[in-house]
Amino acid sequence: MSSVFFIHGMWSTPRVWDEYQRFFQDLGYRTHTPALLQHFTHNQPEHLAGLSLRDYVDQLERDYLACEEHPIIIGHSMGGLLAQQLAERVDAPALVLLAPAPNYGMVSLNPSPLRTMFTQ
Repeated sequence: MSSVFFIHGMWSTPRVWDEYQRFFQDLGYRTHTPALLQHFTHNQPEHLAGLSLRDYVDQLERDYLACEEHPIIIGHSMGGLLAQQLAERVDAPALVLLAPAPNYGMVSLNPSPLRTMFTQ
């Protein structure tokens, strides 16, 4: 059986994936929706100002490797950027990026990614 590892964005929590989880679970997939550090959960070991993207990826790598198998990685917004960085470290069977945030130094003034926040 395959599994899916969802990574939420900067301004959300794992709950943003609830409908996707149900959809994939109905198809027989196991789903994993870890919460990023300091995103309204119990996993808040330090203040947000002290965190870096590397801290997020380190945490996601631990969560990913704790899965029974290597899941497909799906990330949205900042979660898309983190998904790319996680995929560099682990042997994921696939990577899906939904409106990923740009890397540092890349200018993204196109408003089209904002539409993904309001589309249902």
